[in-house]
Amino acid sequence: MGANSAGDLLAINPNLADAFAAVFPSIACWLWGHEHDLCIYQPYSMGPDQPLPIGRCIGASAVPVYTSQKLSVPKLVNPPSEPGPPQLIPNTALGVNNGIFNHAYAIMTLQNADLTIDYYQIDSAATPASVPAPIAIPHSDKLTIPAVTRAAGQIRGL
Repeated sequence: MGANSAGDLLAINPNLADAFAAVFPSIACWLWGHEHDLCIYQPYSMGPDQPLPIGRCIGASAVPVYTSQKLSVPKLVNPPSEPGPPQLIPNTALGVNNGIFNHAYAIMTLQNADLTIDYYQIDSAATPASVPAPIAIPHSDKLTIPAVTRAAGQIRGL
């Protein structure tokens, strides 16, 4: 997030958007990590020709998060193309056990130009001695890496 000249928080990071403006058409998805939460966002746009068709925060296992710690979304200034801040896809929020959000992870499968991302959660009460079977989150991403990205060898992080 950034702030405008009045100090209002922005729903997008203008420095990030500006840095990637020239290559937005060749970006198939945005994946980033964070130690607290899993967020599977609905399509969003940072502005004209700057889509965020698949945006995912895919880290959720390092630090426990208590339901009482879940922060509300602050009032944000949104891009003109969007009516509000990014929204989660329904039914993808992590489960809770004794007031602690579950841990989560993603498995990515790349076959030629086809990428599939499946999401799972594990009960936050699991211990090394008793790890339960993972629970599939009812959402899977299936996309094709754009030809321009494949040709330029720009698949990062895989």
